[in-house]
Amino acid sequence: MTGISAVTLILVQLGNPVVASNLPNAIVCFAGNTEEFREMYEVKSVTELRVENANGDIKISKWRKPNMEIRANKKTTRGKGEFLKVQIEVITGDVMEIRTKYLEKDVRVSVDYAIQIPEGVFVQGIETSNGDIELIDIKGDSRVITSNGDVTLRSVDGSVRVHTANGDVTAMDVSGVMQVETANGDIIIKGAATIIEAATSSGDISAAIKQIPDQGTSITTSNGSIDLYIDDKLNADMTLATTLGKVVIKDSELKTKISAKTESGTVLSGIIGLGGNSLNARTSVGNINLHRLGR
Repeated sequence: MTGISAVTLILVQLGNPVVASNLPNAIVCFAGNTEEFREMYEVKSVTELRVENANGDIKISKWRKPNMEIRANKKTTRGKGEFLKVQIEVITGDVMEIRTKYLEKDVRVSVDYAIQIPEGVFVQGIETSNGDIELIDIKGDSRVITSNGDVTLRSVDGSVRVHTANGDVTAMDVSGVMQVETANGDIIIKGAATIIEAATSSGDISAAIKQIPDQGTSITTSNGSIDLYIDDKLNADMTLATTLGKVVIKDSELKTKISAKTESGTVLSGIIGLGGNSLNARTSVGNINLHRLGR
């Protein structure tokens, strides 16, 4: 089989699992108040992946095998009959979609996904309401959304937009542009090529700044400290301000690259290097610390 273009519906039913699939090797396991589904799928050389969950974690990582493996672990506190109210839908083709559907209201089932993808699958949209999201060694320009949960990105070849209402965001080695928003949580960005925005209401922010896009870079928090790690070659116009805290340049060599127009304990406005696009960082309660990247 060179590819899959049909619609695949996976309906896991207590005691009599029904699996309508293009591949015959589905495995359903029961243990206590949990149920695990696992199946392999063939994919085309270029496939977009989208995952939509309601309650539960999503983890996506690359492996060396040619097929995609989907594991879905259902959990409940009510009993196995509750699993009948949840349907996992997999739509395959050039765009592969994995969705969790609740067939009734007030269903007490969470579904955790562990998805392993081969080379050539591009991750596009990942969404869950209550759960963590983790992307490891993947490609694609992704939109990542969770209402309550942490987001972890490691070795992402592409641009990423992240939104979580309550949770921390950690990004390591993102090749493209990053935009991150969380209401309550810390943000750590290391190795991103470009940051457009990193914003949180309550939490600390640590970000490595390598270059500033034309629209500028904005780093903001209401309650928390900001640590910026500045690349030696960076040229930017800069405004750093805190209401209750200090603006501190931690590296003496970095200080020689900054020409300040306004400098006080709480505000630093000026240029880095030759000047250029805008770097703005603001916090209400907390310090802003400037470090030289790599030190």
